[in-house]
Amino acid sequence: MLFSVGRAAAEGIAIPEQPRKLENAERITAVRGDGYFPVLIRLTNGMLAAVVRMGAGHLNSGGHIDLITSRDGGRTWSSPRLIVS
Repeated sequence: MLFSVGRAAAEGIAIPEQPRKLENAERITAVRGDGYFPVLIRLTNGMLAAVVRMGAGHLNSGGHIDLITSRDGGRTWSSPRLIVS
């Protein structure tokens, strides 16, 4: 599990400069396997979208970029779709 979205982040709650313990935090796995450098945004329609480098870390040229989306605030995620090979 290399890419997970916490419920607080998925619901758009600001993360303070000093980390604090989230008593009721829930971790949801969005991508399993070789997911690196996730970038998560909330679209104007409320959907979450994330791009993730898959297949290889930053020192290897064999990777690709996939897109995943969530329509339920990050509780479930689409299968990765290749957007850059």
